[in-house]
Amino acid sequence: MSYCRWSSMAWKCDVYAYGDVSGGHTIHVAGNRHVHPNGIPDLPNILEVSTEEFLAAYKVQHKRLDEAKLVPIGLPADGETYHEPTEEAMVERLQELAKMGYNVPEDLLVWPLDEGAG
Repeated sequence: MSYCRWSSMAWKCDVYAYGDVSGGHTIHVAGNRHVHPNGIPDLPNILEVSTEEFLAAYKVQHKRLDEAKLVPIGLPADGETYHEPTEEAMVERLQELAKMGYNVPEDLLVWPLDEGAG
């Protein structure tokens, strides 16, 4: 199960966190961020807009991603990977990373996790 991916938060997420098939939970920390002068826009909720509106927004988002520069984050855990034994330990690690300045989805920073977190 993936809790968050690099693409979470409109490609602003600095961590990829998932339940590992070999047990426990794994967190990969990004070493770079996508930076575009006009930002990377969020996508609208696909259930609230027409298919055409969603596809247009998707094209804008991915055009900006293609144009964006990958810039080093420059924080202590850049490029690190952590293996945590429990979901609670994963949340604690994500809290530490967020305090360092990494972008982590807010719904993954409160224990216990909501069923729809990530």
